[in-house]
Amino acid sequence: MDHEDANGGLDLNSPPPPPPQPVGIYGWRKRCLYAFVLALMIVVIMNLALTVWILRILRFSLDGMGHLKIKPSGIQVKAEAEFLKTVYVDELKSEGSPLFLESTKSVHLLTTDRSRTIRSRLVLDQENITASCDTFRVVDSNGTVNLLLSSQKVILGNGDATVPGDIKFNGAVFTPTIQSPLNSSLEISSENSKIHITAIGGVSLSSTLANVTLQTDDNMYIQSGALHLIGNELYLLGIPTVDATTSLPVKPTTAPPTVYQLCVCENGKAFLGNASGNCRASSEICSDSTKP
Repeated sequence: MDHEDANGGLDLNSPPPPPPQPVGIYGWRKRCLYAFVLALMIVVIMNLALTVWILRILRFSLDGMGHLKIKPSGIQVKAEAEFLKTVYVDELKSEGSPLFLESTKSVHLLTTDRSRTIRSRLVLDQENITASCDTFRVVDSNGTVNLLLSSQKVILGNGDATVPGDIKFNGAVFTPTIQSPLNSSLEISSENSKIHITAIGGVSLSSTLANVTLQTDDNMYIQSGALHLIGNELYLLGIPTVDATTSLPVKPTTAPPTVYQLCVCENGKAFLGNASGNCRASSEICSDSTKP
């Protein structure tokens, strides 16, 4: 085809125009692009399907996930929950069912102050339960303290406290009554020290079924404004006997019971004398070798 020149004439010597170039991707590039788009669509569809499946399995909702519900007052779990790290909560409670805390090693319950210093601790391991605090209290449903432990004192409730077996105290014990179990004996002893029993209103030692025994390997002292011995029968055993004629002690015999008179030395030591005669004793009898 002839071309026109600038003046509108035909230029028979000009070369023909180049053939038009095709626009787009053809051949193997086009096939690779379609294959990539198809694979991408398959991956997206699989991803969406997996996402929907996970949402259905975990039961995601606007309130939470599955048994875990997010509320303005906190987080509510309606099934078992496993915590892999430390949990910090202001309140932990269960509604309508028991609350179980389980660990394969130990359970630690801690309270700290603002400086992160531990103030109290409760540790439950496989063998022991250890509580570390300034004051340990056990109260009932009415708020009455049944047990209080501190560095200064130990209080076992306001009513009766039963302790099976032996119990040892290193300090003083304040209690209105100490009573043994039924058909059992009550024994109060000190291995290497003294026993002091004091009361403002008086001290009463009583037994309704058996005897009351006060025993010591050394001396026993009873100090009172007045001492009253009241009973149907009164026995004073082991008192030395003195011969009124010689003022010397005599050995007890197996002869039939004899009546004696009770004599008392100036220092308060008692001895038995003959029924007839005066109370006479030597210095050996009235010597006081057991002064407190």
